[in-house]
Amino acid sequence: MYASRCARGEISLLLGACVWKKACALNTHAASADQTAVFEYISAAEGPHPQSKSVFSYVFFLFRLIDALWHGASIARFSLWYNNPDMEVITKSISLSKVKTLAKNRFGNVVKAVVDVHKGIIAIDADLHSDEEAEFLSQGSKQENLWGINLYPELSGDDFIEFDSMINVRPQSGNITRGIDSPATRKKICLIVQRLIVI
Repeated sequence: MYASRCARGEISLLLGACVWKKACALNTHAASADQTAVFEYISAAEGPHPQSKSVFSYVFFLFRLIDALWHGASIARFSLWYNNPDMEVITKSISLSKVKTLAKNRFGNVVKAVVDVHKGIIAIDADLHSDEEAEFLSQGSKQENLWGINLYPELSGDDFIEFDSMINVRPQSGNITRGIDSPATRKKICLIVQRLIVI
């Protein structure tokens, strides 16, 4: 077992160095934070239990990263895809049963979501509100229109939507809590959720 882990470690270092070289070559303008992220992705490839993954899956991940960079994807964009492969932007109505399935598959009883109150759409099914926010920003949304919420599909009424997210803390815009201080904004979010999630 120890020898196997050592061998895998050597393979990781070798392939990691190749990925790092490729990333730097294709992203010469990338910030140091993005460059550091490459190693975070390499480490994340094995998940929380490295011993449960094969060397093949590890190598496959690295080749996917190289392929993404080769075709011009930014490191940040690859991060969104790798960490949240099922994240989607809801523009047409979906059923409550689908939301229940998303909750069960990720957190158990809750789905994280970000609402663009200007476009009237919702990004759902990611580990972090900030990932959904980043997806919207990459599509041209303005940050002041993005608000993080949590959906509890097993609950109803006022308990269905929880206005709580770190991305909501914007002292410069007058929102000083994790919640959404503006009643008008909360009402707008509720209307968008009611339109897009058929209960």
